[in-house]
Amino acid sequence: MESPELQTAREALNRQVLLTERLRIKAVIATVAILTAIVTVIQLIVPSVFIGISRGGFELGSTYVIFLPFLALEILALYLVTRRVRQNKDVPSSGAISAH
Repeated sequence: MESPELQTAREALNRQVLLTERLRIKAVIATVAILTAIVTVIQLIVPSVFIGISRGGFELGSTYVIFLPFLALEILALYLVTRRVRQNKDVPSSGAISAH
């Protein structure tokens, strides 16, 4: 059986891990959104920039085909991590997931 001090330390560590993960997710969302916005603006204002890079095969739609599902996944992860932080719970381990 764990001592109360060890349990408290473990809970504090788990909370910090979740808070760090939440910060990482927000940074990834912001970075990808900014890069996608920059690519969109460049493509709309100066499309010739991408002609040399992609040998004329760049399509803006393909950027969104990748970006939107990725954004949806990261927003879902942000929601789930935030919910775990509010409930003061840890992320379930793989054994806990398969046991349900």
